[in-house]
Amino acid sequence: MKDLELRYVGHVITITNSLRETYSTYASTLRELIAELAIMYSGFQEVFINKDTEQLNLAAMIYYGDADQAPFVVVDLGQAIQDGAQITFW
Repeated sequence: MKDLELRYVGHVITITNSLRETYSTYASTLRELIAELAIMYSGFQEVFINKDTEQLNLAAMIYYGDADQAPFVVVDLGQAIQDGAQITFW
């Protein structure tokens, strides 16, 4: 199980009603994590995954950083998730 620090920015806050949360998951990629979060937060997946292409929506941003590392912009939803990661959904 991985423990993640999730942060929500901009319009994503209106979906989650939260700025941040600690989240535990068995998801191994960002795509799997987004699918999990979509179960909890209606409309979450549609913000980040284009329904036609199944790729990252270009109007959305995700920053990913492993524990104690600077975050970077994600362009691949297959990005692996590590325990202790910090992920910002914007």
